[in-house]
Amino acid sequence: MAKWLEVLKGFWRQDQQGQAGDILILVMGTVGVGKSSFTNAFNIAEGGPAKVGHTLHACTRAIRMHAIRSPDELVSENSKAASLDSRRVVLVDTPGLDTSAGDSKALAQITEWVAKQCARGATLGGIVYMCDISVNRVNWAARVNVEQLEKILGESNALQRVVLITAAWDEVRAEVGAQREEELCSSFWKDLIARGAVVKRT
Repeated sequence: MAKWLEVLKGFWRQDQQGQAGDILILVMGTVGVGKSSFTNAFNIAEGGPAKVGHTLHACTRAIRMHAIRSPDELVSENSKAASLDSRRVVLVDTPGLDTSAGDSKALAQITEWVAKQCARGATLGGIVYMCDISVNRVNWAARVNVEQLEKILGESNALQRVVLITAAWDEVRAEVGAQREEELCSSFWKDLIARGAVVKRT
């Protein structure tokens, strides 16, 4: 649990909109990378646990919201379900980006959904973007770019609210995973990192 808290802590400080409503944290990535497991690592207060798939087919086909207890309260072992300034903090489990529906369609769906939620008073606190480090080639979904994420975030110069996570390290030799991570950081994610995105491992 502690490592996931560290991933999300910075998002609370970066939310300066002051609008009433939910603080949304999008969990994005490839099919089977562990988005639902990431969501379930938190103590879900509302929305129930995310369904976890064990095959190569996408388990999450729709956008699902899971309200969590705030990280600060979890750290202090306070069991009260609340969020920053009484606002809900919601992890948003999104469809995998390499499903049969097509990546562009999924990205458009996510972007439209976020815009609607923000119009209702929610705030997009940030994006957790997960990539499977055990895959022996970098697929399209790992090549998410600045323009795509800024479109979802709804503003430019906001990539400091993005955390890029390399997952499935237990399924690959450490030196192989490190080489693939270096490839991601030096090429596909280079611009994202230069503009403030942070890379973390599970």
